[in-house]
Amino acid sequence: MTNEKWKLTLRTIVEEVAEMDDIPEDADFNDDLGIDSMLAIEILARIEKKMKISVPESGLIEMHSLNDAYRIVGNILQAAVTSEG
Repeated sequence: MTNEKWKLTLRTIVEEVAEMDDIPEDADFNDDLGIDSMLAIEILARIEKKMKISVPESGLIEMHSLNDAYRIVGNILQAAVTSEG
């Protein structure tokens, strides 16, 4: 999956769960978008299912924006590529 494609996948998941369009990448999930802990768990579950990855509990704690989601998922995907090669 290309970098642009998985970022679009993440954006789509967050926008669907938040029921919003065009979420700024630096918008805080809780403070700016009103995404509570239950919605954050739903976002994480959808990311894991759609992308077939496992995000550690620390990822949920650190995921406050789309930029954070990109960084966390990107690190997981990079680690998977590194371990395969």
